[in-house]
Amino acid sequence: MMGIPKIPAILMMALLCGISTAAADELHLKNGDRISGTVVSMADNKLVFKTAYAGEITVEWREVANLTSDSPITVQLGDAVSLRGTAEPAREGAMRVKQEKIAESATFDVSKVTQINPKPKPVIKISARVNVGASRTTGNTDTGAAHLDGRFMARTEKNRITITGEYDWEESEGDTTVKKALGSIAYDQFFTSKWYGYGKVGLENNKFIDLNLRTDIGVGPGYQAFESDQLNLKFEGGLSYVNEDYIDRQDKDYAAYRLAMDYDQYFFDKFFQLFFTNENLVRADDTEDIVSRTRTGVRLPFYKSLNLTGQYNLDWYNKPAPGTEKTDQSFIFSLGYSYE
Repeated sequence: MMGIPKIPAILMMALLCGISTAAADELHLKNGDRISGTVVSMADNKLVFKTAYAGEITVEWREVANLTSDSPITVQLGDAVSLRGTAEPAREGAMRVKQEKIAESATFDVSKVTQINPKPKPVIKISARVNVGASRTTGNTDTGAAHLDGRFMARTEKNRITITGEYDWEESEGDTTVKKALGSIAYDQFFTSKWYGYGKVGLENNKFIDLNLRTDIGVGPGYQAFESDQLNLKFEGGLSYVNEDYIDRQDKDYAAYRLAMDYDQYFFDKFFQLFFTNENLVRADDTEDIVSRTRTGVRLPFYKSLNLTGQYNLDWYNKPAPGTEKTDQSFIFSLGYSYE
């Protein structure tokens, strides 16, 4: 009887050995655990790692001691440095990336990594939101109020356009007690990932402080300290030309110093968002003539792109019209829609 050919059996054993030793990425945690699988991505300090037994898992990046990969990955260090290659074994708390066509590997602390396999940035990133609030009381008193605000932003790598607007109206016993509008359009040109130059035009109307129209046109530098889905923070400072058209008083125009900041941040896995904006115009030849606007509050996402917002608005005029107060303040609750 002829013997069974041995070559197929040998090939089968080699194949099985190859499967059992199939290449895999390896994640080393600070508590000593080691997890085999595939690196998917890392962003916002959360690593997504795919395993054969549990699918994709999410690990806090601060818990990672080391990471190796058998296939090339893209590692982002800050905003300016991007490395492409395989992650090799390294000491605890560090990563070593062997880049293609470069003899020496790059070694760096794990804490320096900001992203892994980042998603390609769209040519133009669009974000927008609109908030609407209203109230009505009848019976012993007859009052009504309405609030509308919105923001639109278009962002490319080097350019950004931001359009904002808000409108408030209140009525009591048939008489209008509040009616004011505020809007702006700004263009930013980025010179680096952080620094940019801005040009801005702002408009304001509020007949209850004798203001038919205030126009401010400003230019200056800005600094984008943080810019992400989780956290945004920027500062601006420059010079503005201000023209104030009054209803009953003499109009005036002047040069002013402008200082502004804009901040928002999500907390607890986007459970809520805090925001704060402040803008100040200080007359150059009379530094006691100040216009200051502050918007601060919290947004609560509750269903898809819808959110509830509670905010406090403060407008302060250090030299108000005769018979008017320095401070305008309001507490606003609104329903909003956001697009990102």
